Amino acid sequence: MNGENKGWFVYLLECQNGRLYTGITPDLELRFNKHYTGKGAMFTRLNKPLRMIAAKPCESRSEASRLEIQMKKLTPWQKRYMANRWPLQEGLPKVTDSEKQVPSEVVELVELVRLHLYNQDLPCGATAIRGHIATQYPTVKPPSVATISAILRQKKLTNKRTGSYEEE
Repeated sequence: MNGENKGWFVYLLECQNGRLYTGITPDLELRFNKHYTGKGAMFTRLNKPLRMIAAKPCESRSEASRLEIQMKKLTPWQKRYMANRWPLQEGLPKVTDSEKQVPSEVVELVELVRLHLYNQDLPCGATAIRGHIATQYPTVKPPSVATISAILRQKKLTNKRTGSYEEE
């Protein structure tokens, strides 16, 4: 797709924490990969990108820059609304499930809390682990139930009561 168009694009990235990033590029795939590998903008080094929501082709770099400046002045809701009207919505770069990585500190915390609950003969499914993290570690943002479930499956840590990786 990018090789055919010699123009520029304005694009909107959604980061793993839900924040949005607007940028310009002549090559969407290459630019997404730079952001994802930490070689893009400082914003995406701090807010890891998840997917490109939309892109709009422009005739020139200056046109793309003008639209980028306008987009950066909008609220997140307004950015999503505008991007929803852009022609490129499908087939844009994104992180595949196999590329998503959970930070090791999160994995260790989930394992620690699960072991604690398991040894106390308490429910140790993903929801229970998330609730325990939320109450016992108030300065830590608890990972989602889906993330915790994925960690439990990956580490083959079954629920003591049910013998499966699923909730009770």
